[in-house]
Amino acid sequence: MRFHHQNHYFWSLPKFIILLGALFLQPSMCAEPSFNVHFFLEGLESSIDGSSSFGSFVIQVRPDWARLGAARARELVQQHFFDGCGFFRVIPGFMAQFGLSGKPDVGKHWMARMIPDDERRSEVSNTRGRVSFAMAGAGTRTTQLFISLGNNTYLDSKGFTPIGEVVSGMDVVDRIYKVGESAPKGPGPNQGNIQQEGNVYLKREYPNLTYVKSTLLTPARKINSRELRASTGTTKSGGGD
Repeated sequence: MRFHHQNHYFWSLPKFIILLGALFLQPSMCAEPSFNVHFFLEGLESSIDGSSSFGSFVIQVRPDWARLGAARARELVQQHFFDGCGFFRVIPGFMAQFGLSGKPDVGKHWMARMIPDDERRSEVSNTRGRVSFAMAGAGTRTTQLFISLGNNTYLDSKGFTPIGEVVSGMDVVDRIYKVGESAPKGPGPNQGNIQQEGNVYLKREYPNLTYVKSTLLTPARKINSRELRASTGTTKSGGGD
């Protein structure tokens, strides 16, 4: 009986190891750690208290929500892609969209580098402050991001999987210049023209736009104003500290 019991134990051990491995290899448990992206802006709308036209906000990017989207966001920030990008589609109560390069040659390089869609997570929704990639259909995400300015949960079923959320400076996001819907549906910039002429077109035709001045990638923790100034070489810019 003892031999039989021992034999049964050894036959069960591989199954136990497989089950244990399956448990710890769940996507949510193996996801890379979250990270923060600090966006420093210029050209913000004035506020009642006379705040500066400069400000910042922080997006916490969540690989456990959208692994592929988070990896692309990290890549773009590391290559300083967003530096100089204008917010070309900003609709009150809906979204603030950016991520078309101000340099046509850079934009062209990224246009063909589409990434597959991330699997939808039912517990993660496009609520106010959440950040998702814009797209023109399945498997077409490249560089454009939008921040939800309102409750856009109806976008969940359309494949817009949030990659993160604004964790600091949402008041600054609310001051991004509201240029409206993109042309030809609205008064805002034509995206095709941005791709062809970049910021030359934007500054000529839309002089009041808000722009990303610079970005900073940090671990997912709150860093103080002194650390921000040391990392960026700037003075205090307001918001998102």
